[in-house]
Amino acid sequence: MASRICKSTYVAHATLSVAMLPPVHRAIPICTGYNATSDLAGSILKLYAGDVVTTYDAISNTGQAVLAVTATTGFANGDTLMQVTSAGALSWIGTILSIQAGVSLTLNANVPATTVVGDRVFSMVNVGQIPCGAATISAYANALGIYGGNVSKPLAATLNSTSSGKINIFAATYEPWF
Repeated sequence: MASRICKSTYVAHATLSVAMLPPVHRAIPICTGYNATSDLAGSILKLYAGDVVTTYDAISNTGQAVLAVTATTGFANGDTLMQVTSAGALSWIGTILSIQAGVSLTLNANVPATTVVGDRVFSMVNVGQIPCGAATISAYANALGIYGGNVSKPLAATLNSTSSGKINIFAATYEPWF
């Protein structure tokens, strides 16, 4: 399968840079490299792999924190969530504040965009942290990669920094899963 390189695709806040490699049907994403820059002492590059997934069964408008979803099994308070549109783009990142079993997920902040029925929401498992500090960090690997994700789920990275910090490159390859 093809390799992909992703630059920071979404900035949730002025101090959080996010890069996401979208899920590919029946493929395992493998991070093969990253480059991140921060000017904040103590900043950390966090690596995530997609885990539990659900879809919207009703529209939630911009400015709402409650997401109407088809299922809540496997989600927990405090989980990091990422919405991935049907086109495979990252729409937002947030944290679960509470759950109404089988009905909805409530976030710790309002969603910045109106949701679309059928779009997917993934819980993201933190699989590693790399201290960055006020510096630029990089790592690159062969096809075996730095870390791998789950079949048909996204990979992501976040960097807490000032408004000038960012994830410059987040690269991956996808291995077919039969």
